[in-house]
Amino acid sequence: MNLNGWQAVACLAIAGGLGVAGAFVPNPTATVGLFNLASGIVAGTFALLQRSRDPHARTRSSDRTSTAAGGVPTYDRTPPPETPRRP
Repeated sequence: MNLNGWQAVACLAIAGGLGVAGAFVPNPTATVGLFNLASGIVAGTFALLQRSRDPHARTRSSDRTSTAAGGVPTYDRTPPPETPRRP
């Protein structure tokens, strides 16, 4: 299941409304229930949105790779070629 942008915004708006409503309910059991429902909706929305991320997004492991632009290593481990000496 995937969410469109407007569906995700609607889910988060409903969760926000439930959270605000929970703050004004005099019954503490209902308050906790509304807060739990709101947090579940937020968590579910972000879980569904996580699947539609860019598959080529940079990850932490690629951030640690020491490469310059274009995947060229920033340093070369091979020794430089020796220059011929003049007698």
